[in-house]
Amino acid sequence: MIVTDSARTAKELLELQSIGVVLCGLDLGHESGIEFLEVVHNDWPTTQGLLMCSASDLPTLSAFEPTYGILNTPWTRHDLNEQLLAAFQRFELRRENIELRKLAHSQAQQLENMSHSVDAKIAHRTQQLLNAKVVWERTFDAIVDPVAIISSEHEVLRANLAYADHSQLPVSQVPGKKCFELVAGTSEPCEKCPMTQGDSSARGVDIEARHNRMLHVWSYPMPISDPDERYVEKDSFVCYYRDVTEERELEAKLHQSEKLASLGLFVGGVAHEVNSPLASIKLLTESLREELVDNDDGLEVLHDIEVSADRCRRIIDSLRSFVHGSAKLHKESIQVDEIVEEVVRIFIRDYGTTAQIDCEIDENLTPIRGDVALLHQLFRNLLQNAYHSLPKSEGLIQIKIREGSKNDETNRSFVTVIIQDNGSGISKQNLRHLFEPFFTTKSENKLGSGLGLSICHQIVTKHRGKISVESEVGEGTRFIIELPVGEATGKFRLADLEEARV
Repeated sequence: MIVTDSARTAKELLELQSIGVVLCGLDLGHESGIEFLEVVHNDWPTTQGLLMCSASDLPTLSAFEPTYGILNTPWTRHDLNEQLLAAFQRFELRRENIELRKLAHSQAQQLENMSHSVDAKIAHRTQQLLNAKVVWERTFDAIVDPVAIISSEHEVLRANLAYADHSQLPVSQVPGKKCFELVAGTSEPCEKCPMTQGDSSARGVDIEARHNRMLHVWSYPMPISDPDERYVEKDSFVCYYRDVTEERELEAKLHQSEKLASLGLFVGGVAHEVNSPLASIKLLTESLREELVDNDDGLEVLHDIEVSADRCRRIIDSLRSFVHGSAKLHKESIQVDEIVEEVVRIFIRDYGTTAQIDCEIDENLTPIRGDVALLHQLFRNLLQNAYHSLPKSEGLIQIKIREGSKNDETNRSFVTVIIQDNGSGISKQNLRHLFEPFFTTKSENKLGSGLGLSICHQIVTKHRGKISVESEVGEGTRFIIELPVGEATGKFRLADLEEARV
């Protein structure tokens, strides 16, 4: 306990050390006890004040808001002890509250600092993730070939720009769509889909894509799941596509070249063996002609034999020219309608067909300049193809020949020959390969070599014409041949074959 009779000294003592309770009277000389205790409360808030006063002073004190305790005089030691004990308890409580507030403030500051640090780390990690996402997307989009992540249900989850370009959609509209719709333009999964082919995923497969392209596709399984298996997605696949259209075409051409080289050796041998008997046939028909000079039917048969032998020789020559990539045309002024009529007549006689063959021919057709034997071979091949596709009953082949102008750069006129049947038709998949050498859909017992239509295409091309085909499976096939009209020097008649060749 420290005792002093000066308020100033008391304040100095309060500055020097922590004092729990200050006890003073109402009159301190230059300063009242109330003023002194107010100063103590403001400057040393933990220190508790006790003011000693009599009962007569209480009305005066009621005008002030007390920040201190009151000890009424006269007081006993018991009263003093109770007041001091209560004051010291308030002092300890106040000091603990201040310490707790300081501690709480300190911890709040630490939490705030930690929060700022966590926020900064989160922002940094978020920026890192965004940067990694941008780098990954740019890497993904930098690949010039289509790449996509596809679910096991064929749904595109993510794709690069090349994939979107192939699909002709903005990349943002690709996710959620079916891969076979975007890549192949079909309503069903691709027949050789690598995601369903097991081990073939590793080596890749060829699929037919949109725009008549061929894509080689690899797929790599990519299961997505977390360690605790709380969240599991269906297995996905990374699919990588590479356009191999030109590569496959080059491979096919190389394969065809190898076939043609082998065929060239074979054709050379056949030509050598066949030309000799054909020459004998020609000589024998000349001898028989003299004996059958008065037999019209016999002369007509001899004429057909001679024409057929000559056609055989020209077919062998054209096949040899086809193999070697060159063909010499023996151009003459020709009536296309007469060649077609002759082909139909001989075809019916050779095949004995019961199929109906209708011909619709315009009158006064302008002659063309072309090779008789090659055009004969052209129309016979097309007629044979139509015949082989006909149903067993009610088979119909329609032949239309008309003349019309073609609105191209040269404004040339064309004689158009249309050969249409009601046969089995050709699938879209086979239609694109129809004029390729060695491509055939005929069974082995029908002896399909795959050269007929490719030779037809070459014959029309050599005549500077155009051949096209329209077909639907089960609806029949329609071949359209356009042959340019040339300057005529007179009509060519098949019946005057000898005179025309002089």
